Amino acid sequence: MVELAKTIIKEKKAAADAKSAPVKKDQSDRQPTVSEILAQANYVHIAPQKVRLVVEALRGKPVSQALDHLRFVTKRSVTPLTKLINSAVANGENNFGFDKKDLFIKRLIVNPGPVLKRYQPHAHGRSTVIRKRSSHIILVLGVKAGAQKRTEKSVVPAAEKQAAAVKVVSAEEAKKLSRGSDSGESKVTAAAAKSQTRRRFLRQVFSRKTG
Repeated sequence: MVELAKTIIKEKKAAADAKSAPVKKDQSDRQPTVSEILAQANYVHIAPQKVRLVVEALRGKPVSQALDHLRFVTKRSVTPLTKLINSAVANGENNFGFDKKDLFIKRLIVNPGPVLKRYQPHAHGRSTVIRKRSSHIILVLGVKAGAQKRTEKSVVPAAEKQAAAVKVVSAEEAKKLSRGSDSGESKVTAAAAKSQTRRRFLRQVFSRKTG
């Protein structure tokens, strides 16, 4: 009976300790899953209506296909859109470790920005307003289902890179290399001088005036 009571007390203590101990979570649970990558371009000096003409054809396309499409579009908004897509792809690759092939354009929103007013003189002393509109472009890239993050590559220290790049050369080899370089330089200079004299001769021949 005494042994049974001792075992019961031990079990109760173990249960109490388990309840009071903090619950350890896996590291995978702590890291939030990323499904969207954001990039934004503000104060683009193009009217929103003109930007939307190009944007309508890009929604839902993979990133590589969208960039290929922009290469064949002759609109002024192509340059800021290409820069924005490349910036969002760089965010996904460097910050979250996704591959370019796993990203697609999920949302592409064009909002109006501030309007600059300029004036142009007209007849009878009047002036008309020229409105120079700007745009705010918001790009959201989505990640394809089943996309996996890239593993970090082993980084070689800078000292090891320099040691691998340095080549030990003996004194005799250094002399041979210096002689070879000097002879090569002299050959190059001689050939250049020869070609220059030939050009001068031809120029003199063809510049003579016929009487």
